[in-house]
This record gives sequence, C-alpha cells and structure tokens, in this order.
Amino acid sequence: MSEPADTKPFSIFDDSKSKKLILKVILIFIAAIAVVWGVFIIIIWSLSAGAQTASDKFVSLAAKGDAAAAYQLTGAALRANTSAADFKAYDKGLARRLDGSPKSYSAGYQLAHYNSGYQAGKHINYVVINYSVPKNGKAGQLYITTKMRKYNGQWAVDDISDSDTPPANNLRF
Repeated sequence: MSEPADTKPFSIFDDSKSKKLILKVILIFIAAIAVVWGVFIIIIWSLSAGAQTASDKFVSLAAKGDAAAAYQLTGAALRANTSAADFKAYDKGLARRLDGSPKSYSAGYQLAHYNSGYQAGKHINYVVINYSVPKNGKAGQLYITTKMRKYNGQWAVDDISDSDTPPANNLRF
C-alpha cells in the first residue's frame, strides 16, 4: 500500500515568497500614504508662507501699543468694520493687558486653520493663527487669534480677537 498524499488545501500564503511579496506591498502602500501626507503638509505650509510672519509683526506692534503701525497691516475686511480711531482704542486696551515687550510671539503660535477658495472670481487664501501670550503683571495667558488673508500677494490681518480662554481649534471664516 502506498502512503496517502498530502491533502492540505492550496493557499497563496503557504510559501515564504508570497508572504514577503504581500509584506512588501503593504509597506509600499504605507510609505505612499506617508509621502502623500508629507506633500500635503508642505503644500499647506508653502501656501500660507508669510502669514505667520505678518501676524507676528502685527501682534508685536499691537503689544507695544503702536496702533498706527499695526493698523497698516490690516486688510480690507477689518478696515471696513473698524476705523483707525476704533482700532487705536482697542489696541490701547490690548497693549495694557499684554506685557508690552517687542518680542515676537511666534513661539506661542499655532496655525489653526487654512482655507483656500474663490470669492467674486478671485482666488483667496485665509489662515487663522492662535497665540498664547503672558498677561501684563497677572498670572495666566491671553489668547489672541488673528485671521489672515492674502491681498495682492501680501498677507494682512482681516480680524483679531482676544480672550482669557483658549480658542477652539476648528475656527472657520
């Protein structure tokens, strides 16, 4: 009598070459996702380049109480709703609440939101930046949010707000 034949069912996972191939495909897929995500981050950072610098300059000028210079960095939306005199009064209160030093606040900033789209047939970019800055002579932080918009290739502040509580991370225009 002869020995019975091996009756194991056929499987593509039985040989080590197939296992290695499947592992390689999975690793390539994961690497591709990482590359796409990295490219996405680089694109967002390049599209918003300059917004953080312009916002830092604005917040620094406002902290020093230089309302006239800070107002020059504002965009059409803020100017349409706020006169230079009204902004000066707001800035006076803001500067009094901050430490007033001319340092950059970029160490405490967070890019909270980026949006790109079209308005009246023109391409527009928006960036929301949150700051956490020390209060003048008091414990705690003051949270400042600037909403930046690109006008003719230059970033300008379209809105500013401050609060004693941290802003939500899902700010929208």
